Amino acid sequence: MSFGGSSYISLVNANIGNQPNVSPASWGVLAQQGATGAAGATGPQGAQGPQGVQGPQGAAGPGTYESLHTLAGLTGTNYLSPIASQQQNTSELGFDVALVPQPCTMTTISVFADTALGLGVSATYTLRVGTNITTTGVATATSDLADRSLSCTMNAGSQSCSSTGSVSLNANSLFDVKVVLVGLTPSLHNVVVALVCQ
Repeated sequence: MSFGGSSYISLVNANIGNQPNVSPASWGVLAQQGATGAAGATGPQGAQGPQGVQGPQGAAGPGTYESLHTLAGLTGTNYLSPIASQQQNTSELGFDVALVPQPCTMTTISVFADTALGLGVSATYTLRVGTNITTTGVATATSDLADRSLSCTMNAGSQSCSSTGSVSLNANSLFDVKVVLVGLTPSLHNVVVALVCQ
């Protein structure tokens, strides 16, 4: 019989139901199992398997919105497009706003000007957010956009301002930047406005 890798011959008659490891006196080894051989050589690399299933989409990275505006010789309130350079108006209009395609949190507003503001002049830049704007005339519109807490002020003698905060925007939210100019800006005054939403 074969048992545990070795072959045995019965040494007694009617040796049924007795295993060599239980009744070793009833069995003689005919051929003993050999020692484990050396490991064989590594076989060739197998064929490449099929491509796996695509993983889930990762989280969105930060979005930066930037635009350039000429605000020379101005005072009062203007609304600036955060994505279209030189798009600004004294009334908040449909082409001044931008659309957020997916939810994000606006965390930073930064403004840089190529000339410093004069004595007694300041410029306050404020993020505005809403969901609707409707044109009512050639240069008029109604909207639900409202000032948010993300704001920075450039004072006399300075050329920049920056602020951080946390303003949540839902997918398809509208936003723009309002600037309130106190006093008259210089005759040459170009500003870059940047917003970060992550």
